[in-house]
Amino acid sequence: MSRPTLVERALSPFQRFASQQASSGFLLIIASVLAFAWANSPWSAHYFELWHTKFGFQFGDFTFKKDAHFWLNEGLMSIVFLLVGLEIKRELLVGEISTPRKALMPLFAALGGMVAPALIYFAINAGQPTLRGWGVPTATDIAFALGIFALAGNRVPTSLKVLLTAIAIIDDIGAVLLIALFYSGGLNIMALLSALAAWLLMVGLNAMGSRNLLTYTLLFVGLWYFTLLSGLHTTVAGVLAALAIPASSRIDGPKFLSRARGLLDEFESSAPADRSPMINEEQSSALQVLETNLESVNSPMLRMTHILHPWVAYLMLPLFAFGNSGVTLSPGGQYDFRIIFGVFFGLVIGKLIGILLFSLFAQKLKVAELPEGLNMSHIAGIAALGGIGFTMAIFISGLAFENPIHLESSKLGIFAASIVAAILGSILIRWSTRNSPEPQE
Repeated sequence: MSRPTLVERALSPFQRFASQQASSGFLLIIASVLAFAWANSPWSAHYFELWHTKFGFQFGDFTFKKDAHFWLNEGLMSIVFLLVGLEIKRELLVGEISTPRKALMPLFAALGGMVAPALIYFAINAGQPTLRGWGVPTATDIAFALGIFALAGNRVPTSLKVLLTAIAIIDDIGAVLLIALFYSGGLNIMALLSALAAWLLMVGLNAMGSRNLLTYTLLFVGLWYFTLLSGLHTTVAGVLAALAIPASSRIDGPKFLSRARGLLDEFESSAPADRSPMINEEQSSALQVLETNLESVNSPMLRMTHILHPWVAYLMLPLFAFGNSGVTLSPGGQYDFRIIFGVFFGLVIGKLIGILLFSLFAQKLKVAELPEGLNMSHIAGIAALGGIGFTMAIFISGLAFENPIHLESSKLGIFAASIVAAILGSILIRWSTRNSPEPQE
């Protein structure tokens, strides 16, 4: 069996990430269909009762109990945003937006993908109370988009997946800023100062060289609680915690290799002569030291990312989709069509036009270049896929609208737009890659 090439080894972490995100996209579809079917079945009352069930914990006189929807939207989503923050941090340090030259094309594309949908929604809802939902169509769901890529087959260039991921990451940065600036409540100054103190303690521990993930996890819980009391949305706590978690390791690669080789030699030389299936004390000691070195060479940022990825992809996001996709349809139902049209056209038309035009603008100004092998027909495909707002758009809807009619209308617009954007995007992706050769196995 031939060894993987240097390029294959370099791309394998991204390919694993993309595969995981694509699988998560399919789970999201299943969870959403089940929730929608349950909410429109004769047993729909049980669906809604489920999410109003309260649970929590109690320590002495302190009681903290909330309904299941709270734990989905304020609890699980803060962990999702912790992972989002870690991915953003990694991309800023060593990824596709780590240098101005790399970042400019996805930056322009993401900016267009936020401005144009917001303007379309604004034009349809100007002067109405529903204008508060202008942030809903600005979001992109990377899991769903990569799921469509998986359906498109092996002809899709890896560079196109990388570009879409970079655009989505910058889009996530915009979403975090939108939530912090426009969709948070009145501020409690004392709680805000307490949250700031918890975060500064995390930053200080990072500066002093602490690499203990348990310590950062406990401080994140405190940061989350004080952020909740402060009036800011708890997703902000997730991103702030990610920024404070160390990205550097205790020892570098060459030093680890040197130590590991020595420990493996020690393990081999200590092997019993009788080839016993049990390792001896000397070998066990060498393995323990090797395990410590393995932890030291892997940064806390990467360790936490690897821990969180499967939980977020396969449990938290599908659970969020299941808890928020139960929209009841009825012939005589009340809906606000300004919201439906604003969200629908913002996602389907706004994302397509915004990403495409801003990318073309950046290229014409020669401030940014498309990755090698890509052209504007490829950009049209990922621009259409940007209209799959889904989980992030639903999340912002819950922050923007308190009126149930407005919220249900927003979700209907998101569902319709995501279906159309997925179909349009898959058609454009297949068209743009129609002459691309199948990769050789």
